[in-house]
Amino acid sequence: MSEINEHKSAKKDHTKIWAVIVLIISAIVFIPVGGVAVFESLFSDRDVPVFGTFRGNKIEYKQGSRFNTQLTNLRDTYESRGYQINSQSQFSIFQQTFQQCVQQIFYEDAVKKSGWTVPKDAINRMIYPYFTDANGKYSVRLYNQTPESTKNEMRTSATKALIYQRYTNDILGEDIGLQDSRLYGAKVSSKEAEFVLGMGKEKHSFALVSWDASNIPQEEVLKYAKDNTQKFVKYNYSALTMDTEEEANTLLNQLQNNEITFEDAVTERSGQQYIQEDGKLASPYYYQLEKTIPNEEDLKTVLDITTGTLSKVVKTQSGYSIFRKDGEAEQPSLDDEATINVISSYIKSNERGFIENYWISIAEGFVSEATVHSFDEAIAKSTDEEGNETLEKIETSAFPLNYNNSPFFDTIPTDIPAIASLNTSEKALKTMFSLKNGQVSSPFVLGTNVIVAQCTGIETDNDLDTSSYISQVSYYDSRSSANTLLTSDELDDQFYTTYFTYFISN
Repeated sequence: MSEINEHKSAKKDHTKIWAVIVLIISAIVFIPVGGVAVFESLFSDRDVPVFGTFRGNKIEYKQGSRFNTQLTNLRDTYESRGYQINSQSQFSIFQQTFQQCVQQIFYEDAVKKSGWTVPKDAINRMIYPYFTDANGKYSVRLYNQTPESTKNEMRTSATKALIYQRYTNDILGEDIGLQDSRLYGAKVSSKEAEFVLGMGKEKHSFALVSWDASNIPQEEVLKYAKDNTQKFVKYNYSALTMDTEEEANTLLNQLQNNEITFEDAVTERSGQQYIQEDGKLASPYYYQLEKTIPNEEDLKTVLDITTGTLSKVVKTQSGYSIFRKDGEAEQPSLDDEATINVISSYIKSNERGFIENYWISIAEGFVSEATVHSFDEAIAKSTDEEGNETLEKIETSAFPLNYNNSPFFDTIPTDIPAIASLNTSEKALKTMFSLKNGQVSSPFVLGTNVIVAQCTGIETDNDLDTSSYISQVSYYDSRSSANTLLTSDELDDQFYTTYFTYFISN
């Protein structure tokens, strides 16, 4: 439900989570008829949006269809809970409706195959509350005033809901039971709940500092350039490229026999790989030519030709090429801003390890300072030339070791940019959770940052709330069921194409 509520917190709000879960379930089970369609105007169109077919049943958006009824119920449920319906949440509601329709079809088939039918008394019990007065007593007057067509719709809706409940209760379980024992579905041991929830009871808090490893100081760029001058030599060449070696050799013979000029060949015969409109190389630096001409001997051959002459046909990344040397190469000028920008861009794209190693060496100095003195003193001593602190101390609340943020216990914070991807980094988690209280880590890379962490506390939460665990398991089993059905060979899934066609492109 991130589409509806994008707020992220390390401390799980159980009330909010289960409100959303109840919301989804309540939209599936019986809701009185009479809701308004999200886009009534579509029903007057000739084309009916079909989101897919499952076991021969079209999942289509038209008046009276399963999809329309379910969509209206789900949308009304969201609105009744105070959720704002916008373009993003609308997509989510449509997607959930499609998934629920697939589930309903499968569940109905399974229940039908079992031979179970919905008892008339069960239907009456479900619709009974809608014919009671203010005192909760059955009202013959209300019943008689309700149109027969409406009562039939209510019975049909109740029947579908009871079939759905029969399947989910039998397979996934129901919370109603005797002495905390469920009457239906898979049973969950109390020890299992304690074990799973217990994995999140030990929590660690941290202080962090980070260095942005997507950037590098200019003096380091210059140092790299001096050690790798050849990479940034700029060559003065033009090129022609053909699809096959035979075509390229034919063109080379024509050029050598003056049957066509190089300039005419650029516009009339050549592909536009590697070149600008005038035929000049678009990527003229040595490190770029290394990629254009993969074979080392062919590259040497091209670079050895004299000004004004043509190379032999050589295999390039995309086809077969003929190169012409138009002038002498330019050595990199480390005083030229444009050249420095080219080198900096190259390092950021191709030498991430070089950048990371630089910041790790800086971070190692910080660790030494923090180990001898303190974390805070090390931050205070990390200053620029003007004496301003260059590091910001980041402090986290306590959270458990929760890889990929399992919803069964408190989650790792994702709202701190430096550690936003921590929950999916096994190496970083191992580094941080191996620390003893007060211990400072070695520098480690996380995303585009180099991090140093200090453990600032370890606590144990023995107050485990196992009461909602069984419902959680049932809910996620239901979601797994839905996801599994979406991969069925019996499903022709056209949801994304149809939604885009009718609700985005128009």
